[in-house]
Amino acid sequence: MVAVIGPAELRNAFYYNENKCSQGNAVCLYAHLFPNDAALLGEREKIMRLRLRAALHPTAQKSILHISLNFHPSEKIENENLLLIVKEYMELIGYAEQPYLVYRHFDAGHPHVHVVASLIQSDGIRKKTQFIGRDISKPATRYLERKYGLVQAEKKDEVFSMILHPVDLDKVRYGELPTKSAISKVVRAVVKHYNFTSLPELNAVLNQFNVVADRGAVGSKMFEKKGLQYSLMTPEGKKKGVPIKASSIFGKPTLHHLEQLFVLNKSSRNDLKGRIRWIVRDILQEKPDIETFLSKMADEHIKVILRQNEDGFVYGMTFVDNVSLAVFNGRELGKSYSASGILGQLSMSDNHPSFCYNRTKSQAILRVINFKSGFKNVLKTLAMKGIGVIAEMGTDGQMQYKMGHIKSHPTHFWRCDNETEKYFRASGLHERNSEGILKGFQQLYPERAFVDDGQDYFPPPERVEAIIKAALDAFFAYSEEPYEHVSRELMQEAKRKKRKRKRL
Repeated sequence: MVAVIGPAELRNAFYYNENKCSQGNAVCLYAHLFPNDAALLGEREKIMRLRLRAALHPTAQKSILHISLNFHPSEKIENENLLLIVKEYMELIGYAEQPYLVYRHFDAGHPHVHVVASLIQSDGIRKKTQFIGRDISKPATRYLERKYGLVQAEKKDEVFSMILHPVDLDKVRYGELPTKSAISKVVRAVVKHYNFTSLPELNAVLNQFNVVADRGAVGSKMFEKKGLQYSLMTPEGKKKGVPIKASSIFGKPTLHHLEQLFVLNKSSRNDLKGRIRWIVRDILQEKPDIETFLSKMADEHIKVILRQNEDGFVYGMTFVDNVSLAVFNGRELGKSYSASGILGQLSMSDNHPSFCYNRTKSQAILRVINFKSGFKNVLKTLAMKGIGVIAEMGTDGQMQYKMGHIKSHPTHFWRCDNETEKYFRASGLHERNSEGILKGFQQLYPERAFVDDGQDYFPPPERVEAIIKAALDAFFAYSEEPYEHVSRELMQEAKRKKRKRKRL
């Protein structure tokens, strides 16, 4: 049993439930301290009773306590027993002498009721609501769970699953579910319960429920004026239906309000990091591949989002913990929890994101490189694209070569095709000088290049020239020494090409 409780404005709370009744998604079961039974009361009589009580304290902006009591989906509770539980709950939290209405809703996959109760006492004093959920409501629900044998919801993920579900896009498509109501329910619950510190982090949570927050295109009027709207989103990431302005949602989750929340959440999230770190370390000890890692994290109710650019380069990871109800970027948890840190600890497979990216990117570059332009120009092209080459001795005694993005782990580099390997062998590239060239390439790119947004980073041309010159100096310093792994035929071919270039 889960109770969601808090003060609300009379009109909003009352018509939220009455509109559900008019749509056939709810029914008013009980009216406490009203002149007639619920079945005999009209909409006007109900709201007038609550307005008369609110008039006793005219300065109170929120004169209603709006409560949602949620039960486990496996529990089939008849109206008679449901009212018994609700009445005892209201007595336990001190509202037996307050007028209230009980509505049973049928628009979710679990039994639940809403209670609209007046906060204004008969003497005109407003009842206090500070910490009512923690100090008064929670002990009451625990007591009722034990007394009536109800399913206990102690874990946060169980609690949240009872009050929020992804928006049913099929129902919205055919007009069975009002768009604004569906979006508002998700947004209000996420903003209230989750800890996030940026709009992308908020969207990481909202996307789980088929909703997205959108500021509009950069440079648009809405973006410049810091506007915000919420839309439904398909699993493919496409927006659907008419967007809803943030200011029209109860609680007004506008960008201004969210920015204040970002600052507040930053100061209270350190204690929420431990669970993700512990689970990640535990799973990585098994050296899983990427699919197993994502699956095991999902089993722990943690959604892992791989942030990739258009080319497929994984530049970041976001963790949505649906138990501690917090969102973190990997680097915020520590360097070993960043995308490169975690991908470097996963076992290799053809589906590994870094390997797939390195294979695709390297093959694309090799198709456009002019190998006849000389080794220096080949190195320059690779440097400008952020691609490094690693040379290592194979089991057959031949030098093997792997290519990959300099920001990815070397174990995720893609092995070159035969023709490319022949070129590198003929050019005299081996372990020692390839290591020096790779380190030179890495100096071209700052520490956080590709990390923040995954966009391509282009180093200044003059910087490239200086690094290439230093790399070639190191390369030819090593190349003066004899090495046995290059065949005599290839060495003779390389010398012929060198003499030919000099004549030209």
